[in-house]
Amino acid sequence: MSLMVWIKVHIKEGKMDEYINLHNLPNGRAYTLSQEGCKSIIRSIDTENKNVLLLTEEWSSMDDWDKYIAKRESGEEDDNFLKKIENLLTDKGLEITFSEITK
Repeated sequence: MSLMVWIKVHIKEGKMDEYINLHNLPNGRAYTLSQEGCKSIIRSIDTENKNVLLLTEEWSSMDDWDKYIAKRESGEEDDNFLKKIENLLTDKGLEITFSEITK
């Protein structure tokens, strides 16, 4: 069974380019893709609100996601990536939803 992770990122007005630039750095998207269990990441911008970025990630399991997010939250391996993006987010921050892929 695979896990889909839907992340809605609420970015402050005028900060989208800065967020995308950080996400493009080696400790952004590439770091996530290098983690055990991460199969793919699709990044898109909401058509109704240009300050909302959507990340759609596929993971092998919730356990792999949990291990990954623990590393992200510690900031030890990724130069505190989450702290760097924190200042670019609105009060809504991140909304994360999980779903299982059925076949």
